[in-house]
Amino acid sequence: MVYVFDIDNNHEFVKFIPMPAFGKGLRGFAPSLANHEAYYTDTHGLIGCLDLETEKIVWERTHEYGWDRACITRDGSTIYAPYGWWYLPANGGFAVIDAKNGDILKNYLTGRSPHNSLITQNGQYMLIGGYSWLNMYRADDLTEIWKF
Repeated sequence: MVYVFDIDNNHEFVKFIPMPAFGKGLRGFAPSLANHEAYYTDTHGLIGCLDLETEKIVWERTHEYGWDRACITRDGSTIYAPYGWWYLPANGGFAVIDAKNGDILKNYLTGRSPHNSLITQNGQYMLIGGYSWLNMYRADDLTEIWKF
């Protein structure tokens, strides 16, 4: 269920948007102002796109691994989705996903148990972390800036 609040009216509750897919273990919800859409991920490999104006699902895809908390670029074109903290092999990482249709464009290996990703407020950098590491990339070309 998506809860909608009016930010310009003291965050007054507006409505619910029913989302049956959220009952399977929702991990992330990443809205895009540029697209007026929100992208959601779950532990069972589902990733999808909800049109926030029509309240209709634009697309859903299921992949072989689950997804943790994804993020989306400011222009709304690209989703970065970590495989999940439960993904224990050393070849864990994240996928670069086309926001228009859910296609995986590329996979990046980062390390064991990739967990959350985020785009900085200025849209320049993407960060992703695991149990014992944190990586930072330039958001436009995914050049690695640093590892911790």
